[in-house]
Amino acid sequence: MNPFHHAPRRRAAHIHVLLLSMSALLWLPAAQAQYWSPGAQAGPHNVGTDGVFDEDEEPGPRPRPPLPKEDLEALEDLFGSGDTPPEPPPAPPSPGPMAPNVPEDASPHLPDHAGGDAMPPASPPAPPEARPKQPEARPEALPEAPPQAQPEAPPVVPPPAEPPAARPPAVPPARPAGDAVYLPGTRTLTPTANAAVGTASAAQGLWQAEMNALGKRMGELRLTPAAGGVWGRAFTQRQKLDNGVAREFRQTVGGFELGADTALAAAEGRWHVGAVAGYSQGSLKFRHGGTGDDDSVHVGAYATYIGNSGFYLDGIVRVSRFSHEFKVHDTQGRRVRGQYRGNGVGASLELGKRFTWPGAWYVEPQLEVAAFRAQGADYTASNGLRIKDDGTNSMLGRLGLHVGRQFDLGDGRVVQPYMKLSWLQEFDGKNTVRTNGVRHKNRLDGGRAELDLGVAAQLGKHGSLYGSYEYAKGSRQTMPWTFHIGYRYTW
Repeated sequence: MNPFHHAPRRRAAHIHVLLLSMSALLWLPAAQAQYWSPGAQAGPHNVGTDGVFDEDEEPGPRPRPPLPKEDLEALEDLFGSGDTPPEPPPAPPSPGPMAPNVPEDASPHLPDHAGGDAMPPASPPAPPEARPKQPEARPEALPEAPPQAQPEAPPVVPPPAEPPAARPPAVPPARPAGDAVYLPGTRTLTPTANAAVGTASAAQGLWQAEMNALGKRMGELRLTPAAGGVWGRAFTQRQKLDNGVAREFRQTVGGFELGADTALAAAEGRWHVGAVAGYSQGSLKFRHGGTGDDDSVHVGAYATYIGNSGFYLDGIVRVSRFSHEFKVHDTQGRRVRGQYRGNGVGASLELGKRFTWPGAWYVEPQLEVAAFRAQGADYTASNGLRIKDDGTNSMLGRLGLHVGRQFDLGDGRVVQPYMKLSWLQEFDGKNTVRTNGVRHKNRLDGGRAELDLGVAAQLGKHGSLYGSYEYAKGSRQTMPWTFHIGYRYTW
Protein backbone atom coordinates (compact mmCIF):
# COMPACT_ATOMS: atom_id res chain seq x y z
CA MET A 1 0.00 0.00 0.00
CA ASN A 2 1.29 3.37 -0.93
CA PRO A 3 2.11 5.32 2.26
CA PHE A 4 1.37 8.56 0.54
CA HIS A 5 -2.16 7.49 -0.54
CA HIS A 6 -3.94 9.55 2.17
CA ALA A 7 -1.51 12.46 2.16
CA PRO A 8 -3.85 14.98 0.47
CA ARG A 9 -6.70 14.13 2.79
CA ARG A 10 -4.46 14.45 5.90
CA ARG A 11 -3.29 17.87 4.82
CA ALA A 12 -6.91 18.95 4.35
CA ALA A 13 -7.75 17.56 7.80
CA HIS A 14 -4.93 19.52 9.35
CA ILE A 15 -6.27 22.70 7.88
CA HIS A 16 -9.80 21.84 9.00
CA VAL A 17 -8.66 21.20 12.59
CA LEU A 18 -6.81 24.46 12.57
CA LEU A 19 -9.89 26.32 11.46
CA LEU A 20 -11.96 24.57 14.15
CA SER A 21 -9.52 25.64 16.79
CA MET A 22 -9.65 29.22 15.64
CA SER A 23 -13.48 29.20 15.63
CA ALA A 24 -13.46 27.79 19.15
CA LEU A 25 -11.25 30.61 20.29
CA LEU A 26 -13.72 33.08 18.78
CA TRP A 27 -16.76 31.30 20.26
CA LEU A 28 -15.56 30.96 23.84
CA PRO A 29 -15.56 34.69 24.68
CA ALA A 30 -19.13 35.07 23.40
CA ALA A 31 -20.29 32.09 25.41
CA GLN A 32 -18.63 33.39 28.53
CA ALA A 33 -20.27 36.79 28.06
CA GLN A 34 -23.70 35.08 27.77
CA TYR A 35 -23.42 32.50 30.54
CA TRP A 36 -21.34 34.45 33.05
CA SER A 37 -22.91 37.84 32.69
CA PRO A 38 -23.42 39.92 35.85
CA GLY A 39 -27.20 39.25 35.77
CA ALA A 40 -26.87 35.52 35.85
CA GLN A 41 -28.07 33.83 39.04
CA ALA A 42 -26.54 30.46 38.60
CA GLY A 43 -23.28 29.08 37.61
CA PRO A 44 -22.44 27.40 34.39
CA HIS A 45 -23.30 24.04 35.88
CA ASN A 46 -27.05 24.92 35.64
CA VAL A 47 -26.98 25.63 31.95
CA GLY A 48 -29.06 23.20 29.98
CA THR A 49 -28.02 21.13 26.98
CA ASP A 50 -29.63 23.67 24.73
CA GLY A 51 -27.51 26.40 26.13
CA VAL A 52 -30.40 28.06 28.06
CA PHE A 53 -30.39 28.61 31.81
CA ASP A 54 -32.61 26.05 33.54
CA GLU A 55 -33.48 26.49 37.20
CA ASP A 56 -35.05 23.01 37.49
CA GLU A 57 -31.99 21.18 36.53
CA GLU A 58 -29.77 20.11 39.32
CA PRO A 59 -26.42 21.64 39.39
CA GLY A 60 -23.49 19.56 38.43
CA PRO A 61 -21.22 18.87 35.58
CA ARG A 62 -22.93 18.30 32.30
CA PRO A 63 -21.84 15.85 29.61
CA ARG A 64 -19.87 17.38 26.79
CA PRO A 65 -21.85 17.40 23.48
CA PRO A 66 -20.51 15.07 20.80
CA LEU A 67 -18.48 16.39 17.94
CA PRO A 68 -20.06 16.61 14.51
CA LYS A 69 -19.54 13.70 12.20
CA GLU A 70 -17.47 15.70 9.79
CA ASP A 71 -15.06 16.57 12.60
CA LEU A 72 -14.76 12.97 13.68
CA GLU A 73 -14.01 11.87 10.12
CA ALA A 74 -11.40 14.55 9.82
CA LEU A 75 -9.75 13.34 13.02
CA GLU A 76 -9.83 9.73 11.82
CA ASP A 77 -8.25 10.72 8.53
CA LEU A 78 -5.62 12.63 10.49
CA PHE A 79 -4.75 10.04 13.15
CA GLY A 80 -5.99 6.85 11.50
CA SER A 81 -8.70 4.44 12.49
CA GLY A 82 -6.69 2.71 15.21
CA ASP A 83 -7.54 2.99 18.83
CA THR A 84 -4.39 4.89 19.62
CA PRO A 85 -3.43 7.66 17.26
CA PRO A 86 0.15 7.65 16.19
CA GLU A 87 2.37 9.93 18.19
CA PRO A 88 3.41 12.93 16.21
CA PRO A 89 7.10 13.19 15.55
CA PRO A 90 8.88 15.16 18.27
CA ALA A 91 9.27 18.77 17.36
CA PRO A 92 12.79 20.01 17.31
CA PRO A 93 13.63 22.19 20.33
CA SER A 94 13.36 25.87 19.65
CA PRO A 95 13.58 28.96 21.82
CA GLY A 96 9.87 29.67 21.32
CA PRO A 97 6.59 28.16 19.96
CA MET A 98 6.55 27.42 16.25
CA ALA A 99 3.69 27.71 13.78
CA PRO A 100 2.34 24.44 12.27
CA ASN A 101 4.38 23.17 9.39
CA VAL A 102 2.15 23.73 6.38
CA PRO A 103 3.48 22.93 2.94
CA GLU A 104 3.63 25.85 0.58
CA ASP A 105 1.68 24.01 -2.19
CA ALA A 106 -1.20 23.10 0.16
CA SER A 107 -4.39 25.06 -0.20
CA PRO A 108 -7.17 25.21 2.36
CA HIS A 109 -9.79 22.53 1.74
CA LEU A 110 -13.04 22.82 3.54
CA PRO A 111 -15.72 20.08 3.34
CA ASP A 112 -18.87 21.08 1.48
CA HIS A 113 -22.08 21.40 3.55
CA ALA A 114 -25.48 20.61 2.18
CA GLY A 115 -27.45 23.47 0.77
CA GLY A 116 -24.41 25.71 0.76
CA ASP A 117 -25.54 27.16 4.09
CA ALA A 118 -23.03 28.62 6.47
CA MET A 119 -21.58 26.23 8.92
CA PRO A 120 -23.53 26.24 12.16
CA PRO A 121 -21.73 27.37 15.23
CA ALA A 122 -19.64 24.59 16.44
CA SER A 123 -19.70 23.52 20.01
CA PRO A 124 -16.49 24.11 21.87
CA PRO A 125 -14.06 21.45 20.91
CA ALA A 126 -12.34 19.28 23.44
CA PRO A 127 -9.16 20.77 24.73
CA PRO A 128 -6.19 19.35 22.99
CA GLU A 129 -4.43 16.64 24.84
CA ALA A 130 -1.56 17.88 26.85
CA ARG A 131 1.64 17.29 25.06
CA PRO A 132 4.64 16.19 27.01
CA LYS A 133 6.32 19.26 28.41
CA GLN A 134 9.46 19.85 26.57
CA PRO A 135 12.36 20.97 28.70
CA GLU A 136 12.85 24.64 28.38
CA ALA A 137 15.86 25.36 26.34
CA ARG A 138 18.16 27.37 28.46
CA PRO A 139 19.92 30.07 26.61
CA GLU A 140 23.32 28.92 25.82
CA ALA A 141 25.80 30.58 28.09
CA LEU A 142 28.01 32.83 26.20
CA PRO A 143 31.56 31.73 26.36
CA GLU A 144 33.34 33.65 28.99
CA ALA A 145 35.73 36.09 27.58
CA PRO A 146 39.23 35.17 28.43
CA PRO A 147 40.49 37.34 31.26
CA GLN A 148 42.22 40.30 29.89
CA ALA A 149 45.78 40.27 30.89
CA GLN A 150 46.43 43.15 33.19
CA PRO A 151 49.67 44.90 32.64
CA GLU A 152 52.01 43.74 35.32
CA ALA A 153 53.12 46.47 37.63
CA PRO A 154 56.82 46.82 37.85
CA PRO A 155 58.17 45.04 40.92
CA VAL A 156 58.51 47.27 43.92
CA VAL A 157 62.13 47.48 44.75
CA PRO A 158 62.66 48.65 48.33
CA PRO A 159 65.20 51.37 48.72
CA PRO A 160 68.55 50.04 49.67
CA ALA A 161 68.77 49.74 53.44
CA GLU A 162 71.36 51.93 54.95
CA PRO A 163 74.03 49.87 56.59
CA PRO A 164 73.91 50.16 60.38
CA ALA A 165 76.23 52.72 61.69
CA ALA A 166 79.37 51.10 62.83
CA ARG A 167 79.65 51.21 66.56
CA PRO A 168 82.88 52.54 67.84
CA PRO A 169 84.88 49.96 69.70
CA ALA A 170 84.17 49.83 73.38
CA VAL A 171 86.68 52.01 75.08
CA PRO A 172 86.94 51.95 78.84
CA PRO A 173 86.22 55.31 80.37
CA ALA A 174 89.26 57.46 80.44
CA ARG A 175 90.91 57.65 83.79
CA PRO A 176 92.93 60.63 84.92
CA ALA A 177 96.39 59.20 84.33
CA GLY A 178 95.76 55.96 86.15
CA ASP A 179 93.15 54.33 88.29
CA ALA A 180 90.17 56.40 89.37
CA VAL A 181 90.10 57.90 92.83
CA TYR A 182 86.43 57.20 93.62
CA LEU A 183 84.15 54.38 92.66
CA PRO A 184 81.68 55.48 89.94
CA GLY A 185 78.83 57.57 91.29
CA THR A 186 80.08 57.47 94.88
CA ARG A 187 82.47 59.17 97.22
CA THR A 188 84.04 55.86 98.15
CA LEU A 189 87.72 55.50 97.43
CA THR A 190 88.84 52.89 94.96
CA PRO A 191 90.98 50.07 96.37
CA THR A 192 94.19 51.71 95.18
CA ALA A 193 93.38 55.16 96.55
CA ASN A 194 92.13 53.64 99.79
CA ALA A 195 95.38 51.74 100.28
CA ALA A 196 97.48 54.80 99.51
CA VAL A 197 95.64 56.94 102.06
CA GLY A 198 95.72 54.20 104.69
CA THR A 199 99.41 53.53 104.27
CA ALA A 200 100.18 57.18 104.98
CA SER A 201 98.48 56.88 108.38
CA ALA A 202 100.21 53.62 109.28
CA ALA A 203 103.52 55.35 110.08
CA GLN A 204 101.95 57.13 113.04
CA GLY A 205 100.69 53.87 114.52
CA LEU A 206 104.08 52.28 114.00
CA TRP A 207 105.80 55.12 115.81
CA GLN A 208 103.46 54.95 118.81
CA ALA A 209 104.04 51.22 119.16
CA GLU A 210 107.76 51.89 119.39
CA MET A 211 107.44 54.99 121.57
CA ASN A 212 106.50 53.53 124.94
CA ALA A 213 107.00 54.59 128.49
CA LEU A 214 110.17 54.03 130.46
CA GLY A 215 108.86 51.00 132.32
CA LYS A 216 108.08 49.22 129.06
CA ARG A 217 111.40 50.08 127.58
CA MET A 218 113.84 49.52 130.42
CA GLY A 219 111.80 47.84 133.11
CA GLU A 220 111.97 48.84 136.75
CA LEU A 221 115.38 50.52 137.24
CA ARG A 222 114.72 50.99 140.93
CA LEU A 223 115.05 47.26 141.44
CA THR A 224 118.61 47.18 140.09
CA PRO A 225 121.76 48.55 141.61
CA ALA A 226 123.17 51.87 140.46
CA ALA A 227 125.14 50.40 137.61
CA GLY A 228 125.11 50.35 133.84
CA GLY A 229 123.87 47.47 131.73
CA VAL A 230 122.35 46.24 128.52
CA TRP A 231 118.78 45.45 127.81
CA GLY A 232 116.44 44.22 125.14
CA ARG A 233 112.71 43.97 124.60
CA ALA A 234 110.24 42.55 122.11
CA PHE A 235 106.70 43.66 121.53
CA THR A 236 103.66 43.03 119.38
CA GLN A 237 100.51 45.08 119.05
CA ARG A 238 97.24 44.91 117.11
CA GLN A 239 95.88 48.26 115.89
CA LYS A 240 92.59 49.24 114.32
CA LEU A 241 92.90 52.64 112.69
CA ASP A 242 90.19 54.87 111.27
CA ASN A 243 91.55 58.05 109.70
CA GLY A 244 88.14 59.32 108.60
CA VAL A 245 88.93 59.09 104.87
CA ALA A 246 90.01 55.58 104.02
CA ARG A 247 88.05 52.63 105.20
CA GLU A 248 89.09 51.31 108.60
CA PHE A 249 92.10 49.07 108.33
CA ARG A 250 94.06 46.84 110.62
CA GLN A 251 97.75 46.88 111.41
CA THR A 252 99.71 44.34 113.36
CA VAL A 253 103.03 45.64 114.62
CA GLY A 254 105.91 43.59 115.88
CA GLY A 255 109.47 44.58 116.72
CA PHE A 256 112.34 44.58 119.10
CA GLU A 257 114.82 47.04 120.61
CA LEU A 258 118.32 46.73 122.03
CA GLY A 259 119.96 49.28 124.30
CA ALA A 260 122.94 49.88 126.48
CA ASP A 261 123.55 52.53 129.08
CA THR A 262 125.89 53.59 131.82
CA ALA A 263 125.06 54.80 135.29
CA LEU A 264 126.25 58.21 136.41
CA ALA A 265 126.05 59.36 140.01
CA ALA A 266 124.24 62.60 140.73
CA ALA A 267 123.16 64.59 143.77
CA GLU A 268 120.09 63.01 145.31
CA GLY A 269 119.99 60.32 142.62
CA ARG A 270 121.63 58.86 139.49
CA TRP A 271 121.56 59.10 135.72
CA HIS A 272 121.35 56.35 133.15
CA VAL A 273 122.55 57.49 129.76
CA GLY A 274 122.44 55.15 126.81
CA ALA A 275 121.60 54.40 123.21
CA VAL A 276 118.93 52.31 121.60
CA ALA A 277 118.41 50.72 118.21
CA GLY A 278 115.49 48.74 116.96
CA TYR A 279 113.46 47.35 114.13
CA SER A 280 109.69 47.25 113.74
CA GLN A 281 107.48 45.80 111.10
CA GLY A 282 103.78 46.39 110.52
CA SER A 283 101.42 44.25 108.45
CA LEU A 284 98.38 46.06 107.10
CA LYS A 285 95.13 44.55 105.95
CA PHE A 286 92.67 46.83 104.20
CA ARG A 287 88.96 46.28 104.23
CA HIS A 288 87.55 44.94 100.93
CA GLY A 289 90.94 43.65 99.85
CA GLY A 290 94.54 44.68 99.79
CA THR A 291 97.53 44.36 102.08
CA GLY A 292 100.51 46.46 103.02
CA ASP A 293 103.78 46.41 104.89
CA ASP A 294 105.59 49.03 106.99
CA ASP A 295 109.17 48.70 108.14
CA SER A 296 111.04 50.93 110.56
CA VAL A 297 114.67 50.93 111.46
CA HIS A 298 115.47 53.39 114.20
CA VAL A 299 118.26 54.50 116.47
CA GLY A 300 118.08 56.78 119.45
CA ALA A 301 119.57 58.08 122.63
CA TYR A 302 118.04 58.38 126.02
CA ALA A 303 118.79 59.74 129.48
CA THR A 304 116.98 58.80 132.67
CA TYR A 305 117.22 60.45 136.07
CA ILE A 306 116.08 58.56 139.19
CA GLY A 307 116.01 60.54 142.42
CA ASN A 308 116.15 59.31 145.94
CA SER A 309 112.88 61.08 146.65
CA GLY A 310 110.98 58.94 144.11
CA PHE A 311 111.01 61.55 141.37
CA TYR A 312 112.09 60.43 137.93
CA LEU A 313 112.56 61.98 134.50
CA ASP A 314 113.05 60.09 131.25
CA GLY A 315 113.74 61.48 127.80
CA ILE A 316 114.49 59.79 124.47
CA VAL A 317 115.13 60.96 120.94
CA ARG A 318 114.92 58.64 117.93
CA VAL A 319 115.43 58.81 114.22
CA SER A 320 113.65 56.33 111.99
CA ARG A 321 113.77 55.17 108.42
CA PHE A 322 110.43 54.00 107.13
CA SER A 323 109.58 51.83 104.15
CA HIS A 324 105.96 51.57 103.03
CA GLU A 325 104.39 49.26 100.48
CA PHE A 326 100.85 48.21 99.54
CA LYS A 327 99.43 45.62 97.17
CA VAL A 328 95.85 45.65 95.95
CA HIS A 329 93.72 44.90 92.89
CA ASP A 330 92.38 48.02 91.19
CA THR A 331 88.98 48.53 89.58
CA GLN A 332 90.24 46.90 86.36
CA GLY A 333 91.24 43.75 88.22
CA ARG A 334 94.94 44.44 87.86
CA ARG A 335 97.34 43.84 90.69
CA VAL A 336 98.72 47.18 91.79
CA ARG A 337 101.76 47.89 93.85
CA GLY A 338 102.84 51.13 95.43
CA GLN A 339 105.83 51.84 97.63
CA TYR A 340 107.88 54.69 98.99
CA ARG A 341 110.39 55.47 101.70
CA GLY A 342 110.65 58.26 104.21
CA ASN A 343 112.37 59.41 107.35
CA GLY A 344 110.94 60.15 110.74
CA VAL A 345 112.06 61.78 113.94
CA GLY A 346 110.47 61.80 117.37
CA ALA A 347 111.09 62.57 120.98
CA SER A 348 109.32 61.97 124.25
CA LEU A 349 109.58 63.26 127.76
CA GLU A 350 108.10 61.45 130.73
CA LEU A 351 108.13 62.40 134.40
CA GLY A 352 106.56 61.10 137.58
CA LYS A 353 106.90 60.64 141.31
CA ARG A 354 106.46 57.54 143.36
CA PHE A 355 104.70 57.62 146.69
CA THR A 356 105.34 54.65 148.98
CA TRP A 357 102.81 53.40 151.48
CA PRO A 358 103.23 51.03 154.33
CA GLY A 359 103.15 47.44 153.30
CA ALA A 360 105.29 48.03 150.19
CA TRP A 361 102.41 49.52 148.23
CA TYR A 362 103.10 52.46 146.00
CA VAL A 363 101.31 54.86 143.68
CA GLU A 364 102.98 56.82 140.94
CA PRO A 365 101.31 59.54 138.90
CA GLN A 366 102.84 59.99 135.42
CA LEU A 367 102.86 62.54 132.67
CA GLU A 368 104.27 62.01 129.20
CA VAL A 369 104.47 64.16 126.09
CA ALA A 370 105.60 62.79 122.72
CA ALA A 371 106.08 64.52 119.39
CA PHE A 372 106.64 62.87 116.04
CA ARG A 373 107.12 63.89 112.44
CA ALA A 374 107.16 61.41 109.52
CA GLN A 375 108.35 62.48 106.12
CA GLY A 376 106.14 61.93 103.11
CA ALA A 377 106.95 61.28 99.46
CA ASP A 378 105.70 61.62 95.90
CA TYR A 379 105.34 58.34 94.08
CA THR A 380 103.26 56.58 91.43
CA ALA A 381 101.51 53.26 91.82
CA SER A 382 102.02 50.58 89.19
CA ASN A 383 98.64 51.37 87.60
CA GLY A 384 99.52 55.04 87.13
CA LEU A 385 97.81 56.51 90.19
CA ARG A 386 99.84 59.52 91.30
CA ILE A 387 100.19 59.80 95.06
CA LYS A 388 101.61 62.63 97.10
CA ASP A 389 102.01 62.13 100.84
CA ASP A 390 102.66 65.39 102.69
CA GLY A 391 103.85 63.57 105.82
CA THR A 392 102.41 62.89 109.27
CA ASN A 393 102.50 64.95 112.45
CA SER A 394 101.68 63.74 115.93
CA MET A 395 101.49 65.43 119.32
CA LEU A 396 100.52 62.93 121.98
CA GLY A 397 99.94 63.48 125.67
CA ARG A 398 99.49 60.84 128.30
CA LEU A 399 98.33 61.12 131.88
CA GLY A 400 98.54 57.95 133.96
CA LEU A 401 98.44 56.45 137.39
CA HIS A 402 100.74 53.59 138.22
CA VAL A 403 99.86 51.43 141.23
CA GLY A 404 101.79 48.36 142.48
CA ARG A 405 103.32 46.41 145.32
CA GLN A 406 106.73 44.87 145.92
CA PHE A 407 107.26 41.36 147.26
CA ASP A 408 110.73 40.67 148.62
CA LEU A 409 111.57 37.00 148.11
CA GLY A 410 115.06 37.20 149.62
CA ASP A 411 118.45 36.65 148.11
CA GLY A 412 118.01 39.74 145.93
CA ARG A 413 114.84 38.48 144.37
CA VAL A 414 111.95 40.88 144.22
CA VAL A 415 108.63 40.60 142.41
CA GLN A 416 106.59 43.70 141.68
CA PRO A 417 103.17 43.33 140.00
CA TYR A 418 101.46 46.51 138.90
CA MET A 419 98.53 48.07 137.12
CA LYS A 420 98.50 51.28 135.20
CA LEU A 421 95.60 53.34 133.94
CA SER A 422 96.23 56.05 131.37
CA TRP A 423 94.44 58.47 129.15
CA LEU A 424 96.13 59.33 125.88
CA GLN A 425 95.15 62.33 123.82
CA GLU A 426 96.26 62.98 120.27
CA PHE A 427 96.34 66.73 119.66
CA ASP A 428 97.41 66.63 116.04
CA GLY A 429 97.46 63.34 114.18
CA LYS A 430 96.77 64.98 110.81
CA ASN A 431 98.06 63.87 107.46
CA THR A 432 97.35 65.11 103.92
CA VAL A 433 97.46 62.80 100.90
CA ARG A 434 96.69 63.62 97.27
CA THR A 435 95.71 60.97 94.75
CA ASN A 436 95.66 62.21 91.15
CA GLY A 437 95.40 65.70 92.58
CA VAL A 438 92.43 64.91 94.84
CA ARG A 439 93.13 65.98 98.39
CA HIS A 440 92.42 63.72 101.36
CA LYS A 441 92.95 64.92 104.93
CA ASN A 442 93.51 62.06 107.34
CA ARG A 443 92.93 62.41 111.04
CA LEU A 444 94.05 60.08 113.79
CA ASP A 445 93.30 62.59 116.49
CA GLY A 446 91.17 62.05 119.55
CA GLY A 447 91.70 60.24 122.80
CA ARG A 448 91.81 56.70 124.05
CA ALA A 449 91.91 54.93 127.37
CA GLU A 450 94.61 52.41 128.14
CA LEU A 451 94.90 49.64 130.68
CA ASP A 452 98.30 48.11 131.42
CA LEU A 453 98.83 45.03 133.56
CA GLY A 454 102.41 43.88 134.16
CA VAL A 455 105.04 42.46 136.41
CA ALA A 456 108.71 43.24 136.99
CA ALA A 457 111.03 40.84 138.77
CA GLN A 458 114.58 41.11 140.05
CA LEU A 459 116.07 37.69 139.47
CA GLY A 460 119.27 38.22 141.36
CA LYS A 461 122.19 40.55 141.56
CA HIS A 462 122.55 41.08 137.79
CA GLY A 463 119.37 40.24 135.93
CA SER A 464 115.80 41.47 135.81
CA LEU A 465 112.80 40.40 133.75
CA TYR A 466 109.59 42.23 132.92
CA GLY A 467 106.46 41.78 130.89
CA SER A 468 103.06 43.42 130.39
CA TYR A 469 99.74 43.31 128.60
CA GLU A 470 97.81 46.38 127.36
CA TYR A 471 94.41 47.18 126.04
CA ALA A 472 93.44 50.56 124.56
CA LYS A 473 90.15 51.84 123.16
CA GLY A 474 89.60 55.14 121.38
CA SER A 475 87.56 56.96 118.72
CA ARG A 476 90.21 56.67 116.01
CA GLN A 477 92.61 54.10 117.38
CA THR A 478 91.94 50.86 119.18
CA MET A 479 94.56 48.40 120.40
CA PRO A 480 92.84 45.14 121.31
CA TRP A 481 96.06 43.73 122.65
CA THR A 482 99.72 44.63 123.18
CA PHE A 483 102.38 42.38 124.68
CA HIS A 484 105.82 43.35 125.96
CA ILE A 485 108.63 41.26 127.33
CA GLY A 486 112.13 42.43 128.22
CA TYR A 487 115.29 41.56 130.03
CA ARG A 488 118.04 43.71 131.53
CA TYR A 489 121.48 42.69 132.57
CA THR A 490 123.42 44.89 134.96
CA TRP A 491 127.19 44.88 135.19
